[in-house]
Amino acid sequence: MGGTSKPAAADWVMNQLPEIYQPVMKRAKSICIGVENEYWEDIEVLIKSCADFMADKINEQISLVNFDEPDKLIKLAEEPFSRDPSLRSE
Repeated sequence: MGGTSKPAAADWVMNQLPEIYQPVMKRAKSICIGVENEYWEDIEVLIKSCADFMADKINEQISLVNFDEPDKLIKLAEEPFSRDPSLRSE
Protein backbone atom coordinates (compact mmCIF):
# COMPACT_ATOMS: atom_id res chain seq x y z
CA MET A 1 0.00 0.00 0.00
CA GLY A 2 3.01 2.26 -0.42
CA GLY A 3 2.05 5.74 -1.49
CA THR A 4 -1.56 5.33 -0.45
CA SER A 5 -3.22 8.34 1.15
CA LYS A 6 -3.71 8.22 4.89
CA PRO A 7 -7.54 8.38 4.59
CA ALA A 8 -7.54 5.52 2.05
CA ALA A 9 -5.22 3.49 4.28
CA ALA A 10 -7.52 4.15 7.25
CA ASP A 11 -10.49 2.88 5.22
CA TRP A 12 -8.59 -0.30 4.38
CA VAL A 13 -7.59 -0.83 8.02
CA MET A 14 -11.15 -0.24 9.25
CA ASN A 15 -12.33 -3.06 7.00
CA GLN A 16 -9.73 -5.38 8.56
CA LEU A 17 -10.42 -4.53 12.20
CA PRO A 18 -12.96 -6.22 14.43
CA GLU A 19 -16.02 -4.01 14.79
CA ILE A 20 -15.13 -3.09 18.36
CA TYR A 21 -11.92 -1.31 17.25
CA GLN A 22 -13.31 0.44 14.18
CA PRO A 23 -14.23 3.64 16.10
CA VAL A 24 -10.54 4.20 16.88
CA MET A 25 -9.53 4.21 13.21
CA LYS A 26 -12.65 6.13 12.20
CA ARG A 27 -11.74 8.85 14.69
CA ALA A 28 -8.12 8.93 13.51
CA LYS A 29 -9.30 9.33 9.91
CA SER A 30 -11.79 12.07 10.82
CA ILE A 31 -9.06 13.98 12.64
CA CYS A 32 -6.62 13.49 9.75
CA ILE A 33 -9.03 14.90 7.15
CA GLY A 34 -10.14 17.75 9.40
CA VAL A 35 -13.71 16.63 10.03
CA GLU A 36 -13.20 16.39 13.79
CA ASN A 37 -10.94 18.04 16.33
CA GLU A 38 -8.56 15.74 18.14
CA TYR A 39 -10.19 14.14 21.16
CA TRP A 40 -10.01 10.57 22.40
CA GLU A 41 -11.57 10.61 25.85
CA ASP A 42 -14.81 8.90 24.79
CA ILE A 43 -12.97 5.92 23.22
CA GLU A 44 -9.79 6.02 25.29
CA VAL A 45 -10.49 2.57 26.72
CA LEU A 46 -10.22 1.07 23.19
CA ILE A 47 -7.00 2.71 22.06
CA LYS A 48 -4.40 0.44 23.69
CA SER A 49 -6.23 -2.79 22.90
CA CYS A 50 -6.74 -1.63 19.29
CA ALA A 51 -3.04 -0.78 18.96
CA ASP A 52 -2.11 -4.14 20.52
CA PHE A 53 -4.42 -5.95 18.08
CA MET A 54 -2.85 -4.18 15.09
CA ALA A 55 0.69 -4.80 16.36
CA ASP A 56 -0.11 -8.50 16.85
CA LYS A 57 -1.39 -8.74 13.26
CA ILE A 58 1.73 -7.01 11.93
CA ASN A 59 3.96 -9.32 13.98
CA GLU A 60 2.09 -12.36 12.65
CA GLN A 61 2.86 -11.21 9.11
CA ILE A 62 6.48 -10.49 9.96
CA SER A 63 6.85 -14.03 11.26
CA LEU A 64 5.93 -15.26 7.77
CA VAL A 65 8.82 -13.43 6.11
CA ASN A 66 11.65 -15.61 4.91
CA PHE A 67 14.63 -13.31 5.31
CA ASP A 68 16.70 -15.74 3.21
CA GLU A 69 14.54 -14.63 0.26
CA PRO A 70 14.39 -10.81 0.59
CA ASP A 71 12.82 -10.44 -2.85
CA LYS A 72 9.62 -12.07 -1.58
CA LEU A 73 7.17 -9.54 -0.18
CA ILE A 74 4.17 -9.95 2.08
CA LYS A 75 1.10 -8.98 0.11
CA LEU A 76 -1.50 -7.60 2.49
CA ALA A 77 -4.04 -6.58 -0.15
CA GLU A 78 -4.44 -5.70 -3.77
CA GLU A 79 -3.43 -2.09 -4.35
CA PRO A 80 -6.44 -0.46 -6.04
CA PHE A 81 -4.89 2.97 -5.74
CA SER A 82 -3.25 4.93 -8.50
CA ARG A 83 0.47 4.53 -8.97
CA ASP A 84 0.65 8.03 -10.46
CA PRO A 85 2.54 10.03 -7.77
CA SER A 86 0.80 13.25 -8.77
CA LEU A 87 -2.53 11.75 -7.70
CA ARG A 88 -1.38 10.70 -4.23
CA SER A 89 -2.02 12.67 -1.09
CA GLU A 90 -0.30 12.23 2.24
